[in-house]
Amino acid sequence: MAIQHFFNKSIVIKRLESAGGFKKVMVSTGTVDAHIQRIDDVDVLQVYGVAAATHKAWVDISTNINEGDMVISDDYTYDVVGVSVRGEGIAINEHKEIILNINNEYRGTP
Repeated sequence: MAIQHFFNKSIVIKRLESAGGFKKVMVSTGTVDAHIQRIDDVDVLQVYGVAAATHKAWVDISTNINEGDMVISDDYTYDVVGVSVRGEGIAINEHKEIILNINNEYRGTP
């Protein structure tokens, strides 16, 4: 079964970009399907050398997402603290694994 079968949320990916001069704004790079899951019952965890990770997300391998981006789902706003490609070249299970941290500044304001 393809991993895409488990994608049960639509998420918005936002990226910090320059708006001219010293001004920077968050712009949406797209809306994609994903699966988000809490890593553990511990609020702060170190995963893949990234401290303070609280959730993982899985998205299609072609998704344009980078460390430093912001992910907005229907319940929380997250900071992307890690991105890794999994299963590249292995037919139906190619995907990106995203390490997320809840963004307390934007919590509850999708």
